[in-house]
Amino acid sequence: MSKKVFYSALFVLLFSMNSCGNEEVVFDLPEDPDVEVPDDDKDDDGGDEGEDGDEGETPEPIIEKFINPLNIKDKNSAVILDPSVIKVNEKFYLFSASEGWTDGTRPLVGIFESEDLVNWIFVKEAISTSKYKDKIGDWLQGVRIFKDSNKYCIYFISNNKLRCFISDTPNGEFEAYDDNEGIINLPDGFELGYDPITSFITDGDKKYMLLRNKSGDWDADLYLIEMVDYKTFSEPTASFKISDENLQSPSLAIINNKYYLFTKNAFYFGAEPYRIFTSDKLTGNYTYTGQDFLDNSKNVNGIGSFVKDSNNDYWALYSVFVDDTQKHKLYLDKVEFENGFPQIKGLKPSTTEQLAPVFKKEEQNPQ
Repeated sequence: MSKKVFYSALFVLLFSMNSCGNEEVVFDLPEDPDVEVPDDDKDDDGGDEGEDGDEGETPEPIIEKFINPLNIKDKNSAVILDPSVIKVNEKFYLFSASEGWTDGTRPLVGIFESEDLVNWIFVKEAISTSKYKDKIGDWLQGVRIFKDSNKYCIYFISNNKLRCFISDTPNGEFEAYDDNEGIINLPDGFELGYDPITSFITDGDKKYMLLRNKSGDWDADLYLIEMVDYKTFSEPTASFKISDENLQSPSLAIINNKYYLFTKNAFYFGAEPYRIFTSDKLTGNYTYTGQDFLDNSKNVNGIGSFVKDSNNDYWALYSVFVDDTQKHKLYLDKVEFENGFPQIKGLKPSTTEQLAPVFKKEEQNPQ
């Protein structure tokens, strides 16, 4: 169809519609008169449609590449320790305890944001330093983010107390759930063990706290304790010992409908690998598979989160101590399956360029 014929027909159409009433009719026309106007009268075999009349395939997303460690835009001084991630409305929010940034600043808990797990920006501090530093101290361990009871919640340890802070949004200001210091008192018979990273786990309609329960001066057993919500334990107390091997930096995940526990032996600093334990159900008992997930020779500080992308590939986010200058930085690696078990390629954090995760539409939350 020529442009002359098109605009003549359009003028007749506008005139006839205006003469039939006073309702305003708006047409979106190309701003540039030289832009070709689509012709709806094309033959079936000469148009842009596919064989079945579809409008054509959706363009494939751009595949980026990245290299570890990941940088935080405009915040190269940021130190990422024990990262924990949640996905909300197509964005990932990472929460991390801090041990002192190299520029001298130090939020108690930092919030970072990304759309692809590769490119991150610093959003804000999750907990007001000026408001809470004197109450809870300035050394936080094991920050874990999750959502429960319509609240975004973070668990962390400070001054040997388990605390919970909450917010209505993932990038809001987190306040103590009890308007005081946010302390969660454990049930009778339970006590925080050494390196007491604590997580909130859901499985169907069941909710649990993953706890390193003190069993000796330096020993701890792993327990799942049933909860009603993020701050309330079930009554009577229902608990499950999932391991008594004195394991450190535990991380539970459901990958391909299987239950995995990633952890290492306590007190083997530097060389002890992260081992793979499995169970037929969340509440255990977990047994060692004889397989390792990741070597710890580069001082890996816990496996923070697992995320599945649009290609059904799993990715692990974790922190690695780089050196005394950079301290802990954020690493991302694809989870591969060798002999049926998940692991990082070569069992070591990657330091060479690799393809980035692919995200096309809304995917599930990190596990």
